Amino acid sequence: MTSKKRRVLRVGAAAYVTMSAICRTWHMILNGSRPIDWITLGVEVLVLAAIFWFEWPEWAHKRKANNLAAEIMPLLEHGRKLKASLTYNLAHTPNQELLDWRDGVISWTQKTEGFYPHR
Repeated sequence: MTSKKRRVLRVGAAAYVTMSAICRTWHMILNGSRPIDWITLGVEVLVLAAIFWFEWPEWAHKRKANNLAAEIMPLLEHGRKLKASLTYNLAHTPNQELLDWRDGVISWTQKTEGFYPHR
């Protein structure tokens, strides 16, 4: 089963268990409770906790990956622009233009090298 299908199944199960627990609690308040009602409510809460236990790491990882991707995309775009701005006809390129391009590459390299390892 794919991750997306599994996630939909877990969210659906969590919604069902939550609604069942709310209804069971409401009936316990209105009609009084028996020991089996408490046991059933406890099992439903444990199932809900298990669903969150298995779903939380994947959600946290995806959120962190999306945040990192959003931060690194401007650096990648700047690198693409630097690569595109390089002229391959070096014999007719002024030295100052080459020095400016090199300084831009050095600056970009320092930014990208310092991006991920220090998180």
